Amino acid sequence: MIDNIKIKVKISESQYNRVCEWLNFKPGIDADKIYNNYFNLRFGYYPNIQQLIIENSIHKFYNRVFENIDGNYTDFTLTQFHTACHYICSLLEVDMAETLIGSKFEFGVNVNTCPYNTFSLICKWLSHATTHINEFYTVPPFTGKPFQRTSYSSDYKIKVYDKSIQAKIYNKEILRYEIVVTEIRKLKQILSCGQISLDTLANHHTWAILFNFLLTTYQQVRKIPQIASTAISQSDITSIYSYCCALMRHDMQSVLTKYHFTKLNSINKKIYDIHNKSPDNFFNELFKRIKEKEKVLIT
Repeated sequence: MIDNIKIKVKISESQYNRVCEWLNFKPGIDADKIYNNYFNLRFGYYPNIQQLIIENSIHKFYNRVFENIDGNYTDFTLTQFHTACHYICSLLEVDMAETLIGSKFEFGVNVNTCPYNTFSLICKWLSHATTHINEFYTVPPFTGKPFQRTSYSSDYKIKVYDKSIQAKIYNKEILRYEIVVTEIRKLKQILSCGQISLDTLANHHTWAILFNFLLTTYQQVRKIPQIASTAISQSDITSIYSYCCALMRHDMQSVLTKYHFTKLNSINKKIYDIHNKSPDNFFNELFKRIKEKEKVLIT
């Protein structure tokens, strides 16, 4: 579940030199910032403050070291995360409680979307609604067609993308749904704690909280219902888009009085809820598939 991570730890120059020797890094302290790569992890050492920063996907790291898999399209369990953390801390000769987690932090799930095309479903994620309504934007790829949409909040963002396209796995439909924490205060708020270490993260209680946040956020996302068995009327489609699309809501507010907009929005919400809660809406099946991942990842 946990993917990209930023680990900070205080180690002396002699400790860092031992790490260099073990991992075949360039030896010696010859700069204010020293960078090395170990598999996909980026090691940055700052000798003036004796701090080591390790960042990148710990999921990919585990797969490369322990499973000989290139990528992070598999499930990544709590047990596997603990194994990866223990391995890293053993290399550094530090305890997991001595580490600190920085603001680069991602967690999420990979889930199958058959029988539907993954990006077709992703295109129906229009907005995320809490105290504010934030749109989902299609993210331009480096090459080829887009496969990701993202909604941006102040301290975090929601990413949903076609993992099978990203990982170049053909004949599969894998959706990656994840939370990207951009400010550490958000992670502290989610976990209701002060400083966060690898020891904080490597336990059942923390993963249960993170997973619950994923489920809650999923339900807050306004998606155009994916219903194959019944047709949605044209008027209902208009109401659904009016309720889900932040830009359309803004334009409606600009031409309607507050009273008439509130009244219309209430009607649109009722229509949206009817179709959104329908057992024929595939997004409810997708929610069940995500929820089932909890047993796989945490138990």
